[in-house]
Amino acid sequence: NRVEFESKVEMFFMSNKHPSGIFVMLDIDNFKQVNDTFGHVAGDKILCNVADILRSIFTETELISRIGGDEYALFIPFELEESYLNSKLKKLHEVLNMDIDHIKISCSTGIAFCPINGSDFEALYNCADIALLTSKRNGKNQYRFYESDMELPIIAHIEEKVVSLLDSTSDAMFVSDAYTSEIIYINETACNILGKTKKECLGSRCYQIFWSRCRNCDRCFNIGQCVNEFYEEDTMLLDE
Repeated sequence: NRVEFESKVEMFFMSNKHPSGIFVMLDIDNFKQVNDTFGHVAGDKILCNVADILRSIFTETELISRIGGDEYALFIPFELEESYLNSKLKKLHEVLNMDIDHIKISCSTGIAFCPINGSDFEALYNCADIALLTSKRNGKNQYRFYESDMELPIIAHIEEKVVSLLDSTSDAMFVSDAYTSEIIYINETACNILGKTKKECLGSRCYQIFWSRCRNCDRCFNIGQCVNEFYEEDTMLLDE
């Protein structure tokens, strides 16, 4: 996990006076579409396949970790010849390039170097993340080396990361239109409770899918009456 990965990378820096290395971050392109269309079981299979691919290509290191959602990171604790590193990155993008029922799965990658871009976990992580986001912005399915003139992430990608965090929480969450009661967002936890995919839930009326009612309940009305305060209610799914 990320905590253990970060700890091992920091330990490397603490034990080396003049460290050098390569920090790589990878994000699976269009992974959310797979989860929304086929459910989390199919998504989990892709995550496992990506981990296996990374281990098979980057045999120089055991410092490989999923750090959240559909993102992975790896750290090579020494320098590699540029041509050799490029050959590995090209192979990664060739192997991780597939179609799943018309959904294109590929990866975007960002790379930072120690000591040029930093000599601690946080600095390298930030630089590699910016390089990764640059890859996403420029069409996905590519890798970029960090450059000092690269811009910070755009708002759209920040929102994408927020959605990923909400999907990984243990609390069920959904957002519905106050007027139509149609579900416009629902996280993975709520879908799992209902036994449905996001595609099945989005657009459905919340009172039908959560409480098996044929008409709107009073919850949205009560929430709408709140001004500068919170509305709180204990409820159960499929309640009467």
